[in-house]
Formats: sequence, structure tokens, C-alpha cells
Amino acid sequence: MSRLGGCRIIFYEWKKGDSPVKMIHKDEGFCYLVQIRGGFAGGGELVRITIEKDGYWYLTGASIQQSLYVRAIAVKILGR
Repeated sequence: MSRLGGCRIIFYEWKKGDSPVKMIHKDEGFCYLVQIRGGFAGGGELVRITIEKDGYWYLTGASIQQSLYVRAIAVKILGR
């Protein structure tokens, strides 16, 4: 985690077998993917960031390949 101006940068990771990773609330800022590693072979691999019904950003995926790894950044606007 680090600070940049009026923002806090938070890193999150997800790998095959992990539960969805709850990040920040949608009213606190935004999230995006910064790294995807591993094998993508066919239609069995998926990574995504979504805003769910509880209003939080989630990082998740699905993979047949054992090596899938994803990293995301949340940009949390300070003072919100």
C-alpha cells in the first residue's frame, strides 16, 4: 500500500483456488487489473473485476490451468 497525492494505492492478488477477493467500496474509488500470469488454453480461463450487489469491487477468476495468477490495484480516494 502506498500514497499518491490524495489517493491510497492498494494491491490485491488472486490465484486459482482462492475465493473472490473483496477490495474497496465503489464509493471509495476504483480498481483495475495490472498483471495476469499463467496459462490460458482454450475457454477454461477467466479473470475479472466486478462491482457486486454489496457495492464492493471484487477480484476473481476461474482456471483449469494451475498457474493462473492475477494482480489488481485499488485507487482509494482519501477523504471519502
